[in-house]
Amino acid sequence: MSKKNRQKIVPGKATSRIGDSREVVLKEQPVSYDKQKPSWRFARFDSDCADWGLDTLKKELESVLGCLRSYEDHTWQSIKTMTHGKKGKTKNHTVGINKLTKKGRRRLNDIKNDDIEEVFSLRYNGLFRIIGLLRGEILYILWIDPNHEVCETKN
Repeated sequence: MSKKNRQKIVPGKATSRIGDSREVVLKEQPVSYDKQKPSWRFARFDSDCADWGLDTLKKELESVLGCLRSYEDHTWQSIKTMTHGKKGKTKNHTVGINKLTKKGRRRLNDIKNDDIEEVFSLRYNGLFRIIGLLRGEILYILWIDPNHEVCETKN
């Protein structure tokens, strides 16, 4: 290729390599929600759920607020890579619907959320989990699970 026909590579710009010398400027980089700090929403909270709903939230309000506060200074990337225990297991992670207990899957059907592929499990301590739907930087909280009953555990 002669010097005359070479295209200049400019960082942050996309160029066509097939006979088109125009440069296309990318106006915005794709948003990476992992670099964002978390936000919490209760719009999808399953308050009618006898096991993980409003009654549990009332009983565990101090723990729930403590959990959510403990994560607010972190980014989602940091939250997703936190570990615990001697084996360094991830504290917070997505859980495929097939890894939910029968009771958890049944409840998703009851509240018409059976079309989702995964939920996000946020660990507070011990068995305590907050289960929700992670959309962008927002965790839409579904359930308060103080006894790890929503997701299956490996024994």
